[in-house]
Amino acid sequence: MLSLTDIKHRYGDDTVLDLPSLEAEQGSHHLILGHSGSGKTTLLHILAGLRKPSEGSVIVADQELEALSGHSLDRFRGRNIGIVFQRMHLLATLSIEDNLLMAPYLADLSQGRDRIREVLATLDMEHKVSAFPHELSHGQRQRIAIARAVMNHPKVLLADEPTASLDDDRAEKVLALLVDQARANNATLVVATHDRRIVDHFEHTLILADGREVTA
Repeated sequence: MLSLTDIKHRYGDDTVLDLPSLEAEQGSHHLILGHSGSGKTTLLHILAGLRKPSEGSVIVADQELEALSGHSLDRFRGRNIGIVFQRMHLLATLSIEDNLLMAPYLADLSQGRDRIREVLATLDMEHKVSAFPHELSHGQRQRIAIARAVMNHPKVLLADEPTASLDDDRAEKVLALLVDQARANNATLVVATHDRRIVDHFEHTLILADGREVTA
């Protein structure tokens, strides 16, 4: 589950995020909707433990993130939070298999190659296990980014603008992949985007403007 209480984040004197509360039950699906500068990516980074809020409490999987730092926070993130970044950050010099092995390695988990085959099979990508990122299409690289995010059976799956640059058909397919992988891992799914085409696919929607929740 996720729980945020009295979250504020500032850059200098500017408050860029002011969110009294956010609750997400395990396995639920949530959309954070807002234009550029609305605070949605800042919120996603706070949920991921990549950024510490100026004020407030963040609890993920019964762990208050503020109590962790350094390697402990990195290991907790690696074991509990899967992230699909807008830029996929695949390492060009590593094969797909080795890119995926980075996830358990950084989380201090055993590097089971059977898990790689399992995840790639669910994404119809097992035939690309020995390929390199430059040999894949954009859509295939995005599938690998999703595979990396779920390698460690995360409790929370976060995605930043996964559909915004895609046409309608590809956007539907990517969203379906995220939902399927979240369900397969019983992960809480949180997608941050400005893409209003996918609003109807989510049971919970938080709309942000100038860092604050607004009504539709």
